[in-house]
Amino acid sequence: MPRWRGATDLRLFLDANILFSAAYRDTSPALLLFELASAGRCRLVTSTFAWGEAH
Repeated sequence: MPRWRGATDLRLFLDANILFSAAYRDTSPALLLFELASAGRCRLVTSTFAWGEAH
């Protein structure tokens, strides 16, 4: 079991489906990920490909 040094050590990868859902549905559960990141509980990461695919 890993021992986390801090909350921001947790990185969550956002694929195109999550990005699209968060952008276009104001009731999307995916928005909770952005709230967690804003609170410093995790770091959100994605790729250029996923970002482009979500547009």
